[in-house]
Amino acid sequence: MLTAVHHPTRRWLCELLAVEGPATVGQLARRTGLAVGSVSHHLGTLHRYGFVEPAPELARGIRESW
Repeated sequence: MLTAVHHPTRRWLCELLAVEGPATVGQLARRTGLAVGSVSHHLGTLHRYGFVEPAPELARGIRESW
């Protein structure tokens, strides 16, 4: 569990989601300047440990939203 929040990028993503609300992987990538694949990887780890959950209401043809 500590592995999930130990990484500074994961903490940053959690903060963004907590403050700004649900977002797609693409939106988070644009806000952070990180690659979409990197954001997706970090969100997957956070999801595995229960820190974020999918937001299917944002999906509308988009692959992943959190």
